Amino acid sequence: MQPQDLSEPGRRRKASEARAVVAWLSRRHGDETLTDVAKRFGRDISTLSTAVRRLEEKMMQSDHFRNLFAECENHLKCGAG
Repeated sequence: MQPQDLSEPGRRRKASEARAVVAWLSRRHGDETLTDVAKRFGRDISTLSTAVRRLEEKMMQSDHFRNLFAECENHLKCGAG
């Protein structure tokens, strides 16, 4: 997936999930709000908020999924230091 794919019109699943991941990470580790991320990708805030909520629900239900995100967060922390 290329960065420009995240802003393309349409509701392709991979792009939608990638936008949700970017929004989740921005909210947890950045200084951007969901509104900022939604504007950047040309999406409605409620759509992005729903996608983030689904992502969080998936993390709660799946140890494997939760561990992948924990690993991703650790990489971000190491890269920022």
